[in-house]
Amino acid sequence: MFNLKHKLYLLISKFLEEQERIEKRKQLSDNATFHSSVKFIGKCENYRGDKSLIQIG
Repeated sequence: MFNLKHKLYLLISKFLEEQERIEKRKQLSDNATFHSSVKFIGKCENYRGDKSLIQIG
């Protein structure tokens, strides 16, 4: 029973941390402004580690 309660506690705490992280990102994105020529990509991961895939400008 203790193990189940502990797992539930960990699951709820992880959920609350993620909600807090989402809210923080939402606040930051609401306050962010970009020039019209800038294309914003929120999350981009280069799994292959190929530097030729990264383009800036």
